[in-house]
Amino acid sequence: MIHFKGGKTEPDYPGKKWLRLAQSLASKVQKGERIIPLTEQHGTNILRKYAKLAGVPDWDRLHNHRQRAYFGTYWARKTGRDPWKVQSLMGHKDLRATAVYVEELSIEEKKQLLDESYISSEILLDSKATRDQ
Repeated sequence: MIHFKGGKTEPDYPGKKWLRLAQSLASKVQKGERIIPLTEQHGTNILRKYAKLAGVPDWDRLHNHRQRAYFGTYWARKTGRDPWKVQSLMGHKDLRATAVYVEELSIEEKKQLLDESYISSEILLDSKATRDQ
């Protein structure tokens, strides 16, 4: 279960690797006890520590909200800017909160999508012409 602000909890699937780790850690704690008791400040400190070690400029200005924004933008691009998929991943109730991450396509992305759709339509037309013969 993932615990959100406001006392909301919901089931989530973190991926096989993290699920195995969570199951292993959960077997060592009491029911209801946090598996990894991190506060927001702990998360920020960890983020800054590794950003500094990686040589990230202005590492001391990083915080969890910036990391979350990166996550949203990354998945918006990865899912083809599907707002409903990003909304689900981000845990937003309102689609308008997700709109920030599903920004306008760059010219390169537009070209790629248009080229891909052109190729797909050519394949579709070719297969239809072959069937009609």
